[in-house]
Amino acid sequence: MVAEEELLDRARAGEEAAFTDLVRLYEQRMRAYARAMVRHDQDAEDLTQEALLRVYRALPLFQRQASFSTWIFRILNHLCLDHLRQRKRRPVAGELTREIEDGYSLSAHRPGPEDIHMQSELHAYLREALSRLPVEQRVVLVLHDVCAFKYREIGVITKCSVGTVKSRLFTARAKLRQIIDLPEQAGGDN
Repeated sequence: MVAEEELLDRARAGEEAAFTDLVRLYEQRMRAYARAMVRHDQDAEDLTQEALLRVYRALPLFQRQASFSTWIFRILNHLCLDHLRQRKRRPVAGELTREIEDGYSLSAHRPGPEDIHMQSELHAYLREALSRLPVEQRVVLVLHDVCAFKYREIGVITKCSVGTVKSRLFTARAKLRQIIDLPEQAGGDN
């Protein structure tokens, strides 16, 4: 497998195949982030594609002051926040979540119709619970728990300090537990 740095160099030089390979590294996580933020699959897909288009256009200007992943997620985060400011929340009832279609399954076996229905309901319930969090807490929670970014990387993406990221994550988890009525859990993070 070709290293990300080499792909980045080749993509910056105009090689489209290298850009396509870079996109493959992050596209699934970008879609998951956008879906968790905006709750509507088509909007999430549109925002992901717009972010990738902006990345492609700005790639020759990328200075590597941040990692490539934090740079592209900063672009996507900005688009998601703009989208949330411009549109009122839309219901997603009855929508088959794309996580299932993309192969995100809660079970190790191939899901049957009952499994898909239960997973769809669970994803809809979790999306609804996430949507009830303040946006700045939702951003941090999704970047950390869904997209697996570390505190420092989230700070770069959101332009906040690591302390602010930790505080927002702690508060978001506590509020989410209240929303879905789960008991407090002990444990640390990175």
